[in-house]
Amino acid sequence: MDQSLSRLPLVFSRHRWSALAAFSAVMCGLCLYVVFAPRLYTSKVRLILDGTPSTSVSDFGSTIAQQPGNGALANQEEIVSSKRLLERALQSYRQQWDDPVDIPLSVGELKQSLQTGIVPGTDIFQLQYTSSDPELASRMLNSIAQTVVQENTETIQAEAKSAREFLEGQIPQRRQELLQVEARMSKFKQEYGYVTLSAEGNNNEANQLLVNSYAQLEGQIRDLTSQIQEVDARNLSLSTLTNAGSINNTYTSVRTGQDPELQNLKSAVTNLESQVAARRTELTDSHPIVIQLVQELDAARTLYNQRLSQLGGGSSVNIAPESARVGQDLSVQLIQGKIERLSLQERLEAARGSMKQLESRRQQFPILEQWFTQMDRRREALFNSIQLLERKLDEVRVAEAQLLSNFRILDLSEPSGKPSDPNIPVVLILGTLAGAVLSIGTVILLEALNRKLYSADEIEELVELPVLSTLPRLSKNTLNLGEPASFYENSAILEAYRALFKALEFRGLEEFHTLVVSSAISGEGKSVVTSYLAAVAAMLSRRTLIIDADLRRPTIHKQFQLPNKSGLSDILSGDVSLESAAQSTSIDNLSVVTAGSSCVLPSRFFESDGMKILLEEARSSYDLVIVDTPPVTSCVDAMAVSSEGYPLLLIARPNVTEKDLLKRSAAELIEHNINVLGVAVNDGIPKTDRYYQYRLESYQETA
Repeated sequence: MDQSLSRLPLVFSRHRWSALAAFSAVMCGLCLYVVFAPRLYTSKVRLILDGTPSTSVSDFGSTIAQQPGNGALANQEEIVSSKRLLERALQSYRQQWDDPVDIPLSVGELKQSLQTGIVPGTDIFQLQYTSSDPELASRMLNSIAQTVVQENTETIQAEAKSAREFLEGQIPQRRQELLQVEARMSKFKQEYGYVTLSAEGNNNEANQLLVNSYAQLEGQIRDLTSQIQEVDARNLSLSTLTNAGSINNTYTSVRTGQDPELQNLKSAVTNLESQVAARRTELTDSHPIVIQLVQELDAARTLYNQRLSQLGGGSSVNIAPESARVGQDLSVQLIQGKIERLSLQERLEAARGSMKQLESRRQQFPILEQWFTQMDRRREALFNSIQLLERKLDEVRVAEAQLLSNFRILDLSEPSGKPSDPNIPVVLILGTLAGAVLSIGTVILLEALNRKLYSADEIEELVELPVLSTLPRLSKNTLNLGEPASFYENSAILEAYRALFKALEFRGLEEFHTLVVSSAISGEGKSVVTSYLAAVAAMLSRRTLIIDADLRRPTIHKQFQLPNKSGLSDILSGDVSLESAAQSTSIDNLSVVTAGSSCVLPSRFFESDGMKILLEEARSSYDLVIVDTPPVTSCVDAMAVSSEGYPLLLIARPNVTEKDLLKRSAAELIEHNINVLGVAVNDGIPKTDRYYQYRLESYQETA
């Protein structure tokens, strides 16, 4: 993040002319707008909403003039913009002002120039009109404000008039109804006699007797109902204990249980059944004694059933045990309860009949007085209503005659001497901001479209490789190493390449004695860096050999002003040896093997064993061998030479190296396990220049 912020000045410096052009264009357009834009003048009028006008002398006038603040203001805002009110305001303006001022020709133009609004938190309504003529704006706005007040006044008067017409129609109707009610009451008094009715209505003794009788009957009905409920509950319990289906069955059961003859027959049947059971345990069923006992038992049962039928108990034999006497007692109680219940029910019906008679008398007694009382109340209501309507009619007449309005003009508009549009300070501020934003956007866009690299920090962040040194620009005098005096005299350049050489040594260059130099694309100055790095190594007493392996575009021989005859291609072809092909230079301890004569397929030399043998021979004869190879993106010669484990130095150049190509080149080298020592930034500003304060001149690379 800190590095990105630190690069911002450099980014703006690179695109400063484009940013300045964008900002200048905006400012020129702004100046033209300020000079040639038409001047508009704005007038304002404020109206306040009075919820209850203090000038109203009647309650009705205050009521119809009172409106809710927010709702009234919002409604009035729409009314002001309506076609009807604006047409009326235009007509009022023409009648008030006779001078031929350029007024709006239509309501649409007037509405377009008119603005309405509500002051927040208040009941103030604001009108605003804009025109090229300040006098017209002021006069027109005052006409609109006065029309708003007049329109509101007429609305209140219309409401008062409508209320007056309604009241004037209602009062005669109510008086006619009052006369009809009084006539009916008078006729009623004549027919029924008001005095007799009043005497009956005021007979307190009769009323008290009627009330007491009614209360006694109500008490009797409650007591009888309670007793019936108790008897029913007791009868239900007895029916459950005796299993009696009906009152007749219960009565028959009691009667059979109390008959002496039936009891004797039942005892005889029980004794014979015991004897038969005892004899059958001793004798067989065919024994005469058993047969005789069975016949006697059948005869006894027949007599029992006949007696039972006579008593009404059915024809079946039902011999109860001695414990059934308790059941017969319960049945007797059940019968008594049924009889008691019937008696209570008869008494209850009689009490209810008396209650109905008494109720009928009580309802008929006050019916005449009730009707008369209703009519009297109706007469009184009509009388009060007529009085109220007459009082309201007086208030409405006063409100109609009085000029009331909800709105009051706070201050009339005055012609403005200062144009409201264009607002030059605001326009200048906004234009400056727009120009700045456009300039920044232009810089961002150009930076996004630009694929070039501009600094060592960008290169190091992009490829994630260490930047070993930033090399300075070289002047035309120092580009030619055929005469190295100018190079050795420039301490800034010398120290920069010396720092690069030491950085390479620290990263293991002495271990291999061989360095492969390449770049991402052509034009990044890899051959220049190779030449000057070799010159520094030779100056430091290293026997140094440069091999120009860029067989497609050789340039090393131009740096040292050497002939390009017998060289690398001739050695690998077997025509010459390394010793005979190596050419001495004007720099001590430095030799050069040029590219040699051109060949048809340069790639075949780098894949041959001859290249490996040549490098081994050169390492044994020299302290340092620097191989200048073609760019990585154009061919794989650099990777072929470095595949034997030799380290590689990648050259990058600001304003020339493209981001994508450099990143792809570094990725391919790392992917193929090439020992990349780092990146050297050519044509930059080295740190040593800050200390020595040398002024470096720009240069152009020779072909």
